[in-house]
Amino acid sequence: MNDLAYDRAVHRLTLLAALLHPDQLRHALRPPRTGGPTTRQLVDGAWRCGLSVALALALSALTGHEDLAGYAALGALASLYGRTEAAPWRMRVQALAGAALTATIVLTSALGAAGAPAPVTLAALTLLAAGATAGATAL
Repeated sequence: MNDLAYDRAVHRLTLLAALLHPDQLRHALRPPRTGGPTTRQLVDGAWRCGLSVALALALSALTGHEDLAGYAALGALASLYGRTEAAPWRMRVQALAGAALTATIVLTSALGAAGAPAPVTLAALTLLAAGATAGATAL
């Protein structure tokens, strides 16, 4: 192993040790004291997200589409959007997030099936992300 590879390995291990230090973990898991969501909102959001992902994985398995389970689980993560908002607003935000995730998968799948080169797919995703950012800012 040359010196550069050794230095990188030592650096990565140092970063890992710092990230896994008990004080760092304790700080990361502590709910915010002011200005953020309440502990109840955080726990409710975590439960909704966990149940959404579990349901997506179970339905993928039950329908024989285990190969699509990852996509379904990622789509279920839309339940995280608006998790601290009141139910009516949260439903709208989650519906929009779910539609955006679905549109992204449909777009990239269509481009892949059409044999589009990677730069075209990247450009399409860039435009989609820019549109989503502009739409979210307008909300």
